[in-house]
Parts: sequence; C-alpha cells; structure tokens
Amino acid sequence: MLSRAVRLSCGVANGLRPAKISKSNFQQRANNSSISFNASDLTSKLKQAEATGIWQISEEVADALHSGSPIVALESAITTDGLPYPDNFDTAMELDAISRAAGAIPAHIAVIEGKIRVGLSEGEIYNLSYDTSKSVKLSRRDLGPAIAQKLTGGTTCAATMFIANACGIDIFSTGGLGGVHRNGENTLDISADLTELARTPITLLSAGVKSILDVGRTLEYLETQGVNVVTFGETHDFPAFYTPTSGFSSPWRARNIAEAADLIECQRQLGVSSGTLLAVPIPPEHASEGMQLQGIVDQAVREAEAQGIANRGKEVTPWILDRVRVLSEGRSILSNKALIRNTVSIGSQLAVHRSKANLKSSRSSFMPSLLDTSDGLVGEDTVSSNVQPVTPGSSTVETAAEMEQINAKVSSEPSLLVIGAAALDITTQPDGSIPFVVDSRVTVPGKVNLSLGGVARNVAEAAHRVLTDPTQTGETSPVLLIAPVGGDLFASAIRSGMQMIGMRTEGLYQRAHKTPVCAMHLDNEGELRNGVADMEFEADAEVIQILDSKSPRLVLFDGNLPSSQLTDIIRSCSDRNIPTFFEPTSTSKALKVIPAVQESMTLSQLGEKSPISYLSPNQLELNSLFEEARKSGLMESELWWQTINNFALGAEFRAQLEQLSRWNNNCFRFLVEDGVAPICVNLLPFFQNIVVKCGPKGAFVASRISAEDASNSRWLSRTVAGTKDYMVAKGRDGRSHVALSVYPIDALTDSQVLNVTGAGDTLVGTIAAGLARDSSVFLDPSKLRATMRIAQIASARTLQSQDAVSPEVSQLTLSETHDMSMLAEEDQL
Repeated sequence: MLSRAVRLSCGVANGLRPAKISKSNFQQRANNSSISFNASDLTSKLKQAEATGIWQISEEVADALHSGSPIVALESAITTDGLPYPDNFDTAMELDAISRAAGAIPAHIAVIEGKIRVGLSEGEIYNLSYDTSKSVKLSRRDLGPAIAQKLTGGTTCAATMFIANACGIDIFSTGGLGGVHRNGENTLDISADLTELARTPITLLSAGVKSILDVGRTLEYLETQGVNVVTFGETHDFPAFYTPTSGFSSPWRARNIAEAADLIECQRQLGVSSGTLLAVPIPPEHASEGMQLQGIVDQAVREAEAQGIANRGKEVTPWILDRVRVLSEGRSILSNKALIRNTVSIGSQLAVHRSKANLKSSRSSFMPSLLDTSDGLVGEDTVSSNVQPVTPGSSTVETAAEMEQINAKVSSEPSLLVIGAAALDITTQPDGSIPFVVDSRVTVPGKVNLSLGGVARNVAEAAHRVLTDPTQTGETSPVLLIAPVGGDLFASAIRSGMQMIGMRTEGLYQRAHKTPVCAMHLDNEGELRNGVADMEFEADAEVIQILDSKSPRLVLFDGNLPSSQLTDIIRSCSDRNIPTFFEPTSTSKALKVIPAVQESMTLSQLGEKSPISYLSPNQLELNSLFEEARKSGLMESELWWQTINNFALGAEFRAQLEQLSRWNNNCFRFLVEDGVAPICVNLLPFFQNIVVKCGPKGAFVASRISAEDASNSRWLSRTVAGTKDYMVAKGRDGRSHVALSVYPIDALTDSQVLNVTGAGDTLVGTIAAGLARDSSVFLDPSKLRATMRIAQIASARTLQSQDAVSPEVSQLTLSETHDMSMLAEEDQL
C-alpha cells in the first residue's frame, strides 16, 4: 500500500529497530501533516512511537486507530484544573460513558510521569482527579520540559490538539476554547489554543469560547488564521460557554450531524491544514441559568482586574472559574458539566458518523505525523531499500483489490447473531476469617469481583473465542451480540471489556433503562447465598431493526427477552429461513418461549419444521417447558398429534432407549428413570433439536430429522448395531427419523471447580459456533460428537476459571484442519 510520500515496510519480521524521537526536535514532528498512512499499518507504527519511551497509547485506542473505529479526544486540564474533586472525576467518567454509549472510543489525553498518554484507565483518571497539587497545566510549549522532567499534568486544548492530531484522532470535544483575553489588543495575551487550531487539521467541539474572554476579537483572530467557525444548530449565533448566544455570529452553521460531517469531509478533501471550531450551544434547559451566571462571570472578571490577577497569564482562567463557582454557590459547576456532556455527546455522534462514512469509502488513515519517516523520526539506519519515495502522480489510495478486501472486511456479515442480556456481574465472597451471617448487618473481609456477564453476552464470547484466531488482531469477529445497555458507567465497562477481547460492540444499543447488573453474594465455599438482579427488559424495536438488516446463518436468543420479542424474532427468522436457537436462561424465563411457539404455530402450519431449530435447557428447565407446553394446550394440537404419530415409536424404540441409558456404566439411567428422553421426544414438534445440559453427567441430544433433510443425514447411513452412544428410530414415512445421542464427560474434583455460572453458556456458545460454521452438524453423528467434545472441553475450562467464559477457550479455535482431524478420529472409533 502506498502512502502519500513513502512506502515503509517495518516491524520485527524485517529486523528493524524501533523508531526514535529526540526531545530536541519533538514538537516540530507533529507539525508536518503531509504524510498519510494506511489504517492497516497504523498499529505497528504506533508501537514504534511507543518504543521511544515518550508516547504510550492504550491498546484500546491503538486498536481503534488500526480498525478505523470512531475516537473522541478528551482533554485532562478540565480534570486537573477546571473542576474540583470529586466533580472532576465524576465528570471524566460521565464523559467516558457518554462517548461509549454513542459507539465511540474516548481517548483521555494527559502527561503522566513524563510520558504522553493517549487513553487512560479509570484508575489513572482517578489519580489525576484526586490529588491535583502535583499536576502541571500543560500547553503545547510545556510538553518538552514536562517530558524531560518526568512531570504529570493535564493537557490544555492546545496540547490535546497537538497530541490527538499526531496520533491520527481528528475529533476533539471540550468545554470551552481559549481565546483573546480582554485588553488583549494591548497585552497580546492570546491563548495558544487559537494558534494550535490554526495549524492543526482537527475538529474541535466546544460551547464557544469562555465568556471571560473577548469573544469578538477571538472570532476576528480565528478568521485571520483561516479557522472555520461553525455553529451547531438552527442559527448562526455563536455561544459563549454558559449562554447559547454571545451577541456575535458564526459565518457558518450545521443543523445536524450529517451536515457537520459533510463540511468536515470537504475541508479534509481540500487539504486545508487549519482546524474547524464547531460551536455547540449549551442545552436549552440550562440556558436560563447561564444568563444568570454571565452576570457572575462579569463580576469575577472585574475582581480579577482590580486585584491584578488579570495579568497573571495561565493563572487567570482557573482563578476566575473558581471565583464564579464560589459566587454562584456551585451552580456554575452544574452548567459546566452540562455543556461539556453535550459537546462530548455531539462529538461522539460525529465521530461515529464519520467513521462509517470513511469505512465505506475505504479511506486511508488520518495523518499520524508523529510517525513520519521523512524527517528523522525513524533512525536513518532503519530506512534502507524498504523506503521508496513516491513520485508526483503516484496513487495515494489502495489498489482496487486492496480496497475490495477492506470493504469486504468492514461490511462482513456476522454468521452468528446472539440476542439477549449483556450484564455486569458483581460477586462478593468472604474470606472465611470471620463467620459470615447473612443478616449480621456488618461487613466482613473478603473479595469483590467485577466481571462481564449476561447469558447472551457469555454465549457470544464463547462463540467468538472459538471462531476467531487470537493471533489475528485485525480480524473481524463473525459473532454479533445485540443487547440493550444504559448510558452509564456499567455500559462503558461492558463495551470496553468486549472490545479488549476483539468482540464487536455495534449491536449494543442504548435505551432509557439502566444497564443490567447482577450482584451475587457467595458463601465461604463459593456457593450462591443470595443476590439482587437489576435486569429490566422491554420489547425494543432496535432488536428487529438490527436483525432485519443482517443475514446470519444462525440467530440465538436467551430467555431474558419478553415473550412478544421472542415472537417477533421467530417470525423474522422464519420469513427468511434462518435457523433459531433458544437458550432458556432459567426455569421461569424459559416459559416465555411457549406463547411465542404457540403464536408461530398459529401463523403457519410448519409441518416437518419446528418453530425453533435448537433448544438448550438443563433438566429443570426441560421439565418446566414440558409442563407449560402441556398446560397451554400445545400438546393437544392437531399438528403435535400428527408429528408424534409419524415418529412411529414403539417397543423397538423403548428397547433401544433402555440400552442407551445403560451405556457407560449406567451413566444415563436418568434418561428413562427421570423421563428426560420421553419429554424431549414430546417437545420435538416445537424444537427441532434439543441439547439437554446434564451437569456432571454430560449431555443428551434429541434431534428430529425431517424427510426433507433425510438425504443429507448420516444417522441412517451408519450401522446402528453395536453403536452404544446413540440410537435412531425411523419415522412412519421411512425417511424422517428421530436420533438420540449421549455425551459423557470426565468429572472434575471440587477443588478444580472455581466458578459454575458460565459453564453452560460456554457450552451453548461453542455449539452455536459450530452451527454457524457448518449447519449440518446435527445431521451427522461424527460432526455432532466432535462439536460436543469441543464444547464440553470449553465448558470444563470455564469451570476452572473465575471468568464467565475462560480465556483459554480461545485455544480451542475451530479451523478446517482441526475439524477434519476430529472427524477422522471419530470415524475410527
């Protein structure tokens, strides 16, 4: 792939050393924006930059840059200097959540112990917020000295723009932009924010400029410097921080996200090197308060002038803002938080919109000039024949074949769609040093664990892990989770956790309710004692909208969804002939599917096709489903009688079942004694294939093979005589048949089991992954046995892990060669 100026092949494979950045020429490196790198090369070059010891970019941000995902830069000076603790920390985390809820990655930028940090953890933000006494306020000019002296500080708009542009981030949301100070025509006190915006191709969103400044002269200066000023809204009114109007106008306006994105894209295509100021007025509900605050601002400015503070440079703004906070009795903080929340929300939406548009056009990456190889960032000894100058007229985009590959990757359809709950699990467990009594009303020493959960999310993670190659960092997962989340920190944690392991997050849609959370209290032995589940679900139109826009090979949904939603999903999949998979979740939630099945059978006579293709209950859920189906009258329908009659199950079937139940040292006697097998047979008219999770006893599968699928089935092509782990009964028509099979497992000792909450989900996710790759799995005993074996191994690994899905499941990645070797092994049994 050709960049605009050079073709650079670099990395470990070529034996090249990491790039070097000297402190003396550090700042000038990010000025040159004439170099453009392709997104596929970006991550390795970011790693080269990190090798200098100056830059440290979080894995999440680096991955987003590599994949072209939307990113919003966030400054840290508002944390270290703009707001007091704990408002600064709370606000920073709110902004993080708002950005993620919109689908963008927040990139908090700061300097910590002499390193430029792009993308901060919650703990790092807390450290910046809690103790600001040792933090330095850093503008562009201060970066070099701060790095040399290993200092920690919050970056201003100017420094944040510089760093963001250097990394390739082109959207930056903040509260208020600096500007020309009052009496600036005499003092020449002009914020570096303006000069940086004039030479940086970035879009900065703010609530205008701080009203303590000279708004008119600020706009004049921006005009002189060629900065595009745009008001976001229906008017040209330029906002003044706390108020939506300043008495001045912007030359341009953008009424919505699409118009703003188009304007920015045109600026980019023209190669304009200056930035764009998108002025976002404070939300209307805070406007009246802002008018009152403006009077307080004017008073604070007068006090600053009277006390001589107005001439103290960068001390002025923090002093005035703190004075405004005191005079307003804290009301200014509420307005300040409201306006920055608004700019981050708009900026995140804009980043998402531009990311989608850029991906569709297969754009090159933005201009990460810190990675420029033309002026010494990479040592001369690292640039040899691998660096080829591009002559005038050379193409600046990928070849047609490369563009086709990128487009195919970006638009890749998920082969597996999982719908249901994504939740955050909080578990508490005493350490046993003090006797634990539930109603003792005291705290005891122990452990508190925070992990990702939710049945659908767990299933999706398990499927993702076995379907993707963990060594391919740029691989798009074939699994898409559709789940509701709130606009809160819990949603941020879920989104971030999923992205860290490469899962797709575009199916997480925001709703008014909170993100589902489950708090569980365990006893000393790790058994659940009690807990609270805050998991409210409603029928959401977004689910069907996303489902109808995709063409997966399999749709799996859990019992957390309301019954009406299940009906809609089954109908949508039936109309498009997409197989469905229902995971009951619990005995009570399992019953929701019965009205959906009734509705589906009323809509059309499905004949040999059951309304739901796959079901995965445990024994308790199976019994509940059977009782509910019987009580609801489903087993009195004509269709049920016809189907059961066609099975033609008699004395021979019962004899084979008795033999099957005694196999493996009577391991599966419960099939007969507990009625598991007859119950499954009675439910087959409603569920085509039933996988019963039997805990330490293994698993049992009942399948209904229709006459239509009989030609592709291998159950009847094998000799049943002598086979002990499965049986087949021919239907009355001689073609359709019922297949029953058992899958024992090696028992784990109590000491080996660390967590039982996600084992069943892991099993189901692995089975679903197998179906997503090969829809004929349940038609072939060898394929099914191989799939169940991998699923049971995956489940066992989760049992031995504290996670809902063990990371070691990734080692069981399904591949063509792995499948073939498994099948060959099974054929020899």
